Amino acid sequence: MLIEAKKTARTLAFLTALTVAVMFGWHSAASLVGDDTAQAAPRLTGKLDKKTNTRTIKVISDQWFFKPSTWRVKAGEKVVLKIDARASEMPIIDTTALSFPDFNWRMDVKTFTKHTIELPAKITAKPGEYFFECDIFCGPDHPDMNGFLIVVE
Repeated sequence: MLIEAKKTARTLAFLTALTVAVMFGWHSAASLVGDDTAQAAPRLTGKLDKKTNTRTIKVISDQWFFKPSTWRVKAGEKVVLKIDARASEMPIIDTTALSFPDFNWRMDVKTFTKHTIELPAKITAKPGEYFFECDIFCGPDHPDMNGFLIVVE
């Protein structure tokens, strides 16, 4: 009896998706049956000031993470980070860092303060995925304190 109910539910879901496909086009029906090939491009991170072509991204730098840890921007945009630097597990460390090893660029960030940092234009000039990290050891999960800047056309 349970098997028959599952078959009936699956058939009903398929017929619903097929009806939507006929009425609205296959793109709408694909999302009903779990086809994720029709997804929109990921959104850019932060807010863009169109007058200055400056994208501002709010970032939390906390114990072993950056949030968000993936930043998406357009090539050529000026990028300003508003960083809220929070805790460090090790009391003798009062600084964290933001480092882009591919560009040989880093900036110290004092914990328990807020910072405004403009990324150098060379970092956002060309499309690509660029790794960033904190390069000041702060405890056992320190290797997880990293992320990616994704620069798109």
